[in-house]
Amino acid sequence: MADNLKSAADSLVEQTRRFDIATYYCNGDTEKAKQMVAGALKDQYVIKARFSSSSQYGAFIIFYNSVYSYVSNITVLVSPSFALEDIKTSLDWRHFEEELKKLLDKGEHDAVMCNHAREEINGSMNMEFNKELNRLLEINDAITINHRFKKMVQDRLGFQQIKIIVDHEPSSSLDMELSSVTGRKLDPEEIKKQLKQQGDEKLEEEQRLNKEVIIEKVDDPLSGKEVRLILQGSLILSPIKGKDVGEVVAGDRIKIKIIDSNPKAIQVARAFKAYDEETGNIAPIIGRVVSAKYTSREGYKFFAIIAKGIYVHIDEEEENIKVAVEDPAATGQKDSAEAPSKISMPVILVLIVVFICLVGGILIFLL
Repeated sequence: MADNLKSAADSLVEQTRRFDIATYYCNGDTEKAKQMVAGALKDQYVIKARFSSSSQYGAFIIFYNSVYSYVSNITVLVSPSFALEDIKTSLDWRHFEEELKKLLDKGEHDAVMCNHAREEINGSMNMEFNKELNRLLEINDAITINHRFKKMVQDRLGFQQIKIIVDHEPSSSLDMELSSVTGRKLDPEEIKKQLKQQGDEKLEEEQRLNKEVIIEKVDDPLSGKEVRLILQGSLILSPIKGKDVGEVVAGDRIKIKIIDSNPKAIQVARAFKAYDEETGNIAPIIGRVVSAKYTSREGYKFFAIIAKGIYVHIDEEEENIKVAVEDPAATGQKDSAEAPSKISMPVILVLIVVFICLVGGILIFLL
């Protein structure tokens, strides 16, 4: 009986540990964490490679997170030992890694060279390379993947006329954490700290969303409209050519910056091609004002539509500012300025003809 209780307790502890690790790698998303624990969510690809040149042999294993496009861990072995030729990339990644670890433990390699190779390969897997790698992994184009890594090894490590074999297989961050024998393990305290931070951020987001819902029920500026998503934003100012904030009305097309940083906001920004993948900055976009209200207590409150069912909520307390506006009247003014020349030209020609005829008639009469 006691043994059964201990076994059940140990099992519960292990399940909790697995769930915490999965939640850590899923950035606090408990639903995805459950899928990862169940083996249904694979966020990693394990890339296994073996290569050889005229004087060196090498192998490496890369744990690549295809969801967030970054290298989780990489281990490289470069050695003059022919024993590396015996490693088979077709092996399950756990067995491949074990074989690689055995050769590393023998010490028949140049540690400085291995570290250099590791840094070079890791540095080569930049945003551009990873974007292409994601596409190739998705369509399972093993031949092109092999070619890409061959070119990388030649260019970055200086090995010429190399032979290389590259294989890949899907896995998860949880499997890597539990089974990898070369990767750095997470500190339990680091996991606890990260989970607490993720929990606090989730709570703050829920409180903010609840607050927004209450505001919408009171003011109800989007009543009767199809609303799929409301994002938080700010106004873009234009001190010289802008429009006074107090004169902005429904129908004006204004420049807006999305200030939310959640996945939905980033997805919307990407759709507008306004998201910088390197810096994470969101560029201004154009929105059409559907509601503009002012109260002495809260200042200005705007709602602008940027796509079907997607609105941006903007609070602005400052009064003496000018807002960057895409003024549709500018085109109309330009057209109206050009209109007189288009209309007056035929009139001028007719008047010239009439004048010539009159002059000619007078001359004929006098003669």
